Amino acid sequence: MKHYIESLKQIFATAPNKHEANYRSRAVLEDMSCDSGFFTSVLEKHLQTAGSLNTKHYPVVGIDIELNHLFGLVSNC
Repeated sequence: MKHYIESLKQIFATAPNKHEANYRSRAVLEDMSCDSGFFTSVLEKHLQTAGSLNTKHYPVVGIDIELNHLFGLVSNC
């Protein structure tokens, strides 16, 4: 999981704007979606976080994968 996040950080840090960063992120996001272990590790981390299932503000389960000064990556289930 860490290598995907590091790749995305590099893309967002070097792209001239967020639109270009999103475009450049396509291959990394596609690789993440094909990695069967990626979502399992995201879900495990989410379930180990105290109070992670206590949010009531959205009708879907949103799992924060990465939130930093460059981007936010959330899985909406």
